[in-house]
Order: sequence, then C-alpha cells, then structure tokens
Amino acid sequence: MAGKNWMILAAAALAVLAGALLLLPSEPEPAPAPVVVPEPEPAPPPPEPEPEPEPEPVPPPPEPEPLPALDVSDAFVRDGAAPLSNSAVLATLLRTDQLLRKLTAVVENLAQGQVLRAPVAGLAPRDAFPVRKEGLGDRAVLTLDPAGYDRFNAIGALFASLDPEATAALLKSFVPLMETAYGELGVGSPDVLVRVRQAIDVVLATPRPEGPIRLRQPAVMYTFADPVLEALAPAQKLVLRMGPDNRRELESFLSRLKDALTPEAPAGTDAGADMGY
Repeated sequence: MAGKNWMILAAAALAVLAGALLLLPSEPEPAPAPVVVPEPEPAPPPPEPEPEPEPEPVPPPPEPEPLPALDVSDAFVRDGAAPLSNSAVLATLLRTDQLLRKLTAVVENLAQGQVLRAPVAGLAPRDAFPVRKEGLGDRAVLTLDPAGYDRFNAIGALFASLDPEATAALLKSFVPLMETAYGELGVGSPDVLVRVRQAIDVVLATPRPEGPIRLRQPAVMYTFADPVLEALAPAQKLVLRMGPDNRRELESFLSRLKDALTPEAPAGTDAGADMGY
C-alpha cells in the first residue's frame, strides 16, 4: 500500500508541476522584420532637346539688270515685247528702230487726242476707204461701209492676243527710258504711267453712234455728217472707223491695261486727281 501511495503522490506532483509550467507566461515571439520597400529609382531627366537647325539664310533678290541707254534700247524693247504676242502686226512694229522714242511720242499725241501716223505708218490699211452711196446727186446718202472694218482686223486681233498684266509690267520697266524720251520732246516731265492712262481715257471716251454712220464729202475727203462725231479728236474718229468688233477688242484690252497701271489710291485721297504733269 505504501508503494502504491507513493506512486500516486509522485503522479500528482508531476501533474502540479506540468500545470505550473503551462501557466507560466511564455516569452513573446520576435516580431517579424519589417518589409522595406525599396524607393523607386528616380526617372532619368528628359534628354535635352535637339537644337533647331539655323534657317538657311534667304539670299537677297538679284539686282535688276541695268537699263541700257535710250539710244541703244531697241534690243531691250524687242526682247521684252516679242513674247507678248505672235501677231504679225507686233513683229512689224518691232522691226523699226528708236522704239521707245516712238512709243513716247505716240502716247503723248494720243493723250492729246491726236494720231501720230509716222511711227505706225506700216500698219495703215492699204485698201481704199469704202463708202456706201444710196441715191443720186444731191440726194445721195453716204454712209461708212461696214466692209471697211475688215481693214483693221489684224489690229483688233493683236489687242485680243495681248496680256494686259504682262504689258503693264513691261511698260513699267520702260518708264525711266521714256522719261528721258519725254525730256527730248520738250513737253515737260509728266508722270509717264499717268500719261499712258490719260491716252487710254481718250480712246475709251469715244461715243457709240447707233445705226449707220453718215458721211459728207464737201471736197476730196469725207467727213462725218453728224457734227458731234465730226468734232471728235482724230484718235476717236479712227476708233469709229475700226468697226464695233475691232473696237471691242481694243477697248477690252485698254480697260484692263489701265487697271493694271493704276495704283490703289490711299484712303482719303482724291482718285480723280490724275493730271500727269
């Protein structure tokens, strides 16, 4: 019995000891090491922009060719005028000499309503001036024969073929030489392009008669029966003899040429103050 009791006491002691061990506080487990998130690598700086290439220097406009002297300017005029038209009329005009002196004299006379025939003598119609006659004696009625208009067809075709803008540019290049030619005429020193526009205005002011144009023959030469037409400037009478079709080509060209030669008037100025001298 004594042995059995001892075993019971030993087992009880072991149980008490085990319980005491279980009730003792356990040492805390070490906290896990914090996870360190590495800082992101800084973004590399943007590359320096490539410098823009220097613009190519704009070359200065070429110097204009120096103008020839007036005495030797015919080749310069022909080179500029020949490409304007393949008209035989223009070719005939360009075969003469002293072209700019003649052009200046024609412009000045035309601005005064006159026709300077010598520089353009080669263009004068060779056919006789045709007249229609109806009736006999003092009662005969004379009128301008429309068949005579055909004598000016080549001139009408020349004006139809010309480019007003190109012609205006060429005239502007002639201005310094025409100023010299004007000095030789002894009529002052007008603005050349203004004088050209005034010459154009004379032509464009020609009236438009209705119906057949009646004539008289007081002597050898015919005159216009209408005193208003007979009082016209010689240049305007020539326009009437060209006929309506050729006149239309002439006036269409001259109207557009005048526009190309007329500078825009600054605001507040009188566009009508175009005196030339």
